[in-house]
Amino acid sequence: MFRLDDKFDVNFLRVQCEGARSRIYGFILYTRKDAYVIKFLKDFDFCNSLHELSGPNWPIFYINPTQRRREENCFTGTMNYMTSYSFEDFYTRDSTREIFNYFGLDSNSDAPCFVTFIWGDDNQLRSFVISIDGSSEESVFKNLSAIVSSITYAESHILEEYKSTDRVFLQVKSNLEALKFKYKVQKFVNKAVPFVEFFSNFR
Repeated sequence: MFRLDDKFDVNFLRVQCEGARSRIYGFILYTRKDAYVIKFLKDFDFCNSLHELSGPNWPIFYINPTQRRREENCFTGTMNYMTSYSFEDFYTRDSTREIFNYFGLDSNSDAPCFVTFIWGDDNQLRSFVISIDGSSEESVFKNLSAIVSSITYAESHILEEYKSTDRVFLQVKSNLEALKFKYKVQKFVNKAVPFVEFFSNFR
């Protein structure tokens, strides 16, 4: 994990990504209303767990939830990547909206989410977005752990000679699509169970 400059700059972001071993990158996006995501990113143990799951080959970026001062990243100097921007600067310069817009997202309706992205061989941005359940600190941890584990698993099964190609993103996207479908099924089941139980009482 290492620090980036406070200001969101696409060119600087690309420079940081170019140093990654694999051509796959992640960004945790959220707003001030996502209190449990903020708590998660402030918690050393939670961040350390995610840091270990991501491994050394691909970077994860996130907004540093520090409002009054810039804190040293506790993982600076290690090989893993979990990179933060200053939280306060994002809001004073409307940079949060800028980041969401860059990924074609709406900060009011799409947050919180995890964006997996690359710049393809044609230099065009490609991304895949999966929502984060921000209803509790536990759900944030479970969602992010599952997402990061899925990406790391897919990346680890790509041959070394293909890690710098679009193939990594395609494989990761396939895995995340399956995870996204699983979340939809779980959400449907969770909503349906109370109704089934209610009507079963009339038998």
